[in-house]
Amino acid sequence: MPDRVFAVVVTYNRKDMLRECLAALRSQHFQLAGIVVVNNASSDGTHEMLEAEYADQVTRIHMRHNVGGAGGFYQGMKWAHEQGADWLWLMDDDGIPDDDALSCLMAPEHTALYEVMNALVVCRDDPGTLCFGLGINGEATKSVDAVRRATAPATALAGQINPFNGTLIKRTVVEKLGYTKREMFIWGDERDYTWRLDVAGVKMATILPAIQRHPAARGKTIRLGIFGTVDTQTNERIGIAARNMGYIYRRYQSVKLQLLKPVVNVAFQLSRGNVAGAVKFLRYYLDGFFDRYSLPPSKSQLIADGEQFEVMAVRERVFS
Repeated sequence: MPDRVFAVVVTYNRKDMLRECLAALRSQHFQLAGIVVVNNASSDGTHEMLEAEYADQVTRIHMRHNVGGAGGFYQGMKWAHEQGADWLWLMDDDGIPDDDALSCLMAPEHTALYEVMNALVVCRDDPGTLCFGLGINGEATKSVDAVRRATAPATALAGQINPFNGTLIKRTVVEKLGYTKREMFIWGDERDYTWRLDVAGVKMATILPAIQRHPAARGKTIRLGIFGTVDTQTNERIGIAARNMGYIYRRYQSVKLQLLKPVVNVAFQLSRGNVAGAVKFLRYYLDGFFDRYSLPPSKSQLIADGEQFEVMAVRERVFS
């Protein structure tokens, strides 16, 4: 029996992009065993569109609240795992895999070596540029040609992935490491999962012939020399991002970096006259550092919200 691969797509208020993503999934040369879309309480008609156009093609998990990418992937991974998936193929609604992407990932020479594989994530409007970058000889690059030259004649870049953008995860990995940390909500759950993979010694790679097209990354990172980097954030985004940063740094980084990161970020906000942003960053960083997740949106609220959903399978209807 061939391996059963389930695609897991998380969507929020991007129904037109979702249509493109689903069309690409249904066009894969490697036949998917199933597609599950986790609709994060979209308000743009996504629910109606999915029910009208995809009821006989896609399992839909309609969340009653927006639980972010972390909560969405948690429920999607859980559902696919419980259906007996051998592999879970994770992506956001704005990722468009080429028709042969899954065939490239599932090639025997790759599945024999790696337990987690990522497509090469390129910018939709500039396919010679990587959306999120990869490391070559200790240096970050966004050049597709540079990556291919550095790895030739191999077709895989071992040890690096861009989660969750066309990321293929073997069932045994899910059974070992579980699902996403859903209280992270957004901006960090994929980094945490990658660190968990690394600590567990899971073999992973980016498979260069497998292409995932994605809009260019948003946001801006400011480099501060020996003090590292800071990401520009609105005050609305600072809290959640800082909290997940605190959690990740406490578990996976040195004590020096655990202390330096909040100092640099707070100093950066103060240098811009943003006292409220500096205070918010520090409060949320400590909330994650000690794994409390008590500030809004709190862990208890996110988990409670994450258990309120409606599953519309291709042939049955289940409520939870």
